[in-house]
Amino acid sequence: MSNKVKKAKMSKKKKAVIILSSILGTILIVTAAIYGITYSQLSKIKTITIPKTIKALGIPPQVAEIVAKAKVTNIILYGDDRLNKDENGRSDSMIVLSLDETNKTVKLCSIMRDSYVNIEGYGMTKLNHAFSYGGPELSIKTINQNYELDIKDFIKVDFDGLQAIVNYLGGVEIPIKSYELPGLTSVGITKAGTYNLTGVQALAYARIRYYGNNDYERTDRQRLVLSKIFEKIKAKGVTAFPGVMSKLLPYVQTSLNSNDILNLGLQMVASDISNIAQLRLPLDNYKKDSTIDGVYYLQWDKQPNLDALHKFIWGDDYQSPIK
Repeated sequence: MSNKVKKAKMSKKKKAVIILSSILGTILIVTAAIYGITYSQLSKIKTITIPKTIKALGIPPQVAEIVAKAKVTNIILYGDDRLNKDENGRSDSMIVLSLDETNKTVKLCSIMRDSYVNIEGYGMTKLNHAFSYGGPELSIKTINQNYELDIKDFIKVDFDGLQAIVNYLGGVEIPIKSYELPGLTSVGITKAGTYNLTGVQALAYARIRYYGNNDYERTDRQRLVLSKIFEKIKAKGVTAFPGVMSKLLPYVQTSLNSNDILNLGLQMVASDISNIAQLRLPLDNYKKDSTIDGVYYLQWDKQPNLDALHKFIWGDDYQSPIK
């Protein structure tokens, strides 16, 4: 097997875990807000301040005018696997979290990291490079400019903490199907049945991609693990919750302040978090693999992808002002 193929498979495995961790970071923050955790507990989250003006974050003025009437909050979720926690890594996972207050819906749209976009000051390159070039501010600006969005905040989680979180909660109970076993034998699961998975086993389960219905079923597994984590957190009860959050919140970085987090929690409480709508960009029919100067890029047809994204977030009434 070539190094390129090995790296591609490793990247795909990491991506599944990073996506899981990013959404988990949101659940931790939201759960904290739902249970009324004190400001002292919320202070355990690492807060990173970024400017939030339209100009600084590259929000197209036309978009800002239109979406100001919509009751939808968009936040970008980041996940990365960098070894040096003091450096800006490339954002290996980018998910737009949309809270639709009108329709009481939570929406998640994954944006592929290799997407070929224009990064201000750097030209055309991969979307995930923006984070390493200029941290969350430049990354958010790049996403807003290329995808015509109004994102002002981010939540970021390194997936290293996922195993510790599952272990701290005492594991998560998951039914294992026989065709999933090849992806789990390395962590000691050799027969189908229901297991209380440890952190390392839950991680392996979330990584399964080549068995069953491939990526489609992998997303089902991720949602199942997340729902089980959320159930275990809720089951701890209100009195034990400050201790739970004290353990879990340090894994999260965000531009949200304590008031923002509490408001976000209220929006999530009012939404149906048990049924998360999902989308992935670019769409299969509007993308192509490309090699430029020996480097792989994922090129995409802008308008059909943006039309799908904006309809997903804001509904049928939204029409892109930028053509």
